[in-house]
Amino acid sequence: MESMCDRSQLPNDRPSDRLIKASAWSKMIFSWVSPLLKVGKTRTITEIDLPHISEEDGTVHNRTLFEELWRKELERVCEYNRSHPNRKEKKPYLHFAILRYCLKRYWFMQLLYFLDLVSQVFQAIALGYLIETFSESHNVEEESINDVSYSGYFWAGIIVLSGAFMITTHHQGYFISYRLG
Repeated sequence: MESMCDRSQLPNDRPSDRLIKASAWSKMIFSWVSPLLKVGKTRTITEIDLPHISEEDGTVHNRTLFEELWRKELERVCEYNRSHPNRKEKKPYLHFAILRYCLKRYWFMQLLYFLDLVSQVFQAIALGYLIETFSESHNVEEESINDVSYSGYFWAGIIVLSGAFMITTHHQGYFISYRLG
């Protein structure tokens, strides 16, 4: 019986990573995954159906990056200890190096989460105005019925648009954080 783990039997013509060549719109709505999903719709996806891992996601790149982070942390601590000889000697800490890297690398994701939060606030405010528009305490005599309904449509539109924006930013933020680890 042939082993399922025998890689010599697998063809070497995997598809390229579609994320690298995807447009901004394709990345936003995740349509770059569609060809793989179409294959999965017709049959079980096998290892050969999966694209090659991009260089950025590969172990060689990440090991080099990790070594560079550690080297910079060692240099930072050595420089501090040389410039402050009268103080207690500092030790290098790997978690500080990783934290600095993550703050630099994840700034876009943090921006997305901030915009998501702002959108949630706008949605809550718009919901309040929408409820106020249709509440009985709203004085209909001051405005015509058409003005009240158009105001309601406006606030309902704000709720829908902010919801669509939140979905987009949420999915992008999660994708970035899962991809980067």
